[in-house]
Amino acid sequence: MANINILIANATGTLTPYLPMIHAAFDKAVADCHEKLGADDVDILFSDETDHAIPETGVGGRASAYIVDLSVDVSSKKLSGDEIYYTLCHELHHAKRYQGTAKDKTLFDCVATEGLAVCFEDNMSSGASFISSYMKRQPYINLLVDKFIPNFDSTDYDDIKWFIEDTSKELPRWAGYIVGYHIISRYMAHTKKTAAELVLEPSEKIRKFVNATLARDMTSV
Repeated sequence: MANINILIANATGTLTPYLPMIHAAFDKAVADCHEKLGADDVDILFSDETDHAIPETGVGGRASAYIVDLSVDVSSKKLSGDEIYYTLCHELHHAKRYQGTAKDKTLFDCVATEGLAVCFEDNMSSGASFISSYMKRQPYINLLVDKFIPNFDSTDYDDIKWFIEDTSKELPRWAGYIVGYHIISRYMAHTKKTAAELVLEPSEKIRKFVNATLARDMTSV
């Protein structure tokens, strides 16, 4: 039995009508992620936070090694138990990775971590999650070569710009997730391992693959 606790910030009662949906998604995610990842020792906090939820799903998440924050927008017509489950899988992958040695010091470290979580979400949703299906459709080669590779070693990068939305429009929305998803997809094919099996994979090993394969021979991807 996994030691994963559910905490619900619901003093206003806005989450009350959604509690059955939340609990069902939580129970399924805990069981599946414990089995697939060995996810354990995490507190998961649910709150009604419109500003932190993705408009297309009504759900958003943030994770550290032992705490996951799940934001639920109860005003969203897109909100579903499935997307809560997919987001929990994504964030529990992060938590497990952070419980290992991953520190996300550089831009590349973060790209690898997000790519792994999106690929895990894709696997757990059988391709149905909004985020993973969106990433699959996005072009990434020019983005990788022109924007990301020259900045992979940066430790002073703007997380919002590179991963959420660049107000200058130099980068597309969710750029870091797009590049991460495609890099990890190729890395999984190369290693013949799943995103769950790669949860603790050192980013240095993934970087070597990028340097040796993707960056030098784009015709191979």
